[in-house]
Amino acid sequence: MNHLNMEVKIVPNKIAHEEKFEIPTEAIREILINAVCHRCLTDNSRVQVAIYDDRIEITSPGVLYNGLTLKGMLEGKTATRNVCITNVLSYLNIIENWGTGVQRAILLCKEAGIKEPKFIEMDSAIRVNFYRPSYNEPINEPINEPINEPIKTELSKNGQKIFEYMKANLNCSREDLSNLFGLSLSTVKRAIKELTDKGYISGKTSNKSGTWIIKK
Repeated sequence: MNHLNMEVKIVPNKIAHEEKFEIPTEAIREILINAVCHRCLTDNSRVQVAIYDDRIEITSPGVLYNGLTLKGMLEGKTATRNVCITNVLSYLNIIENWGTGVQRAILLCKEAGIKEPKFIEMDSAIRVNFYRPSYNEPINEPINEPINEPIKTELSKNGQKIFEYMKANLNCSREDLSNLFGLSLSTVKRAIKELTDKGYISGKTSNKSGTWIIKK
């Protein structure tokens, strides 16, 4: 954190100012926890954090485990390599919800308006790059994925986040949304009702997968 730039903002009607790091520290925390949990312990290398002018690199020794693919990891799937370490960190409440750390890191960067972290498979390691905002390209350029289009302002904050996530993950459940965003199930249900009432979705299909039907 000593090497991250910080924005200091004076807020009207408040005595204390607000401080905001250029890269969300919670996102970095999630990736560091993943790197420790899922590293290959038979590899003598260490979890490495490298800081450059344009990015922060976190490298975890070992390739993806037990058939897990990079695509699956980004979708929230997980394969626990070090069960003992993971159980200890879970018991200490360092891991809150299994399988959500990578997605939370991506969402935190999106919400901060900076470039998404890049996940790179190497020959014997997994690397995650966080990019400093001063080196970012505009996130709403046409080359980007549709999920980066401006969010419609008529929705509540929770409705916006959930709708954007639903569009990219049609088979997500209410429980998935609750765990991912740290919201109660009742709050998630209210947001889904808002999306339904305003014509953004029309519930789920009746097939076995139960995918959300996006209307806008």
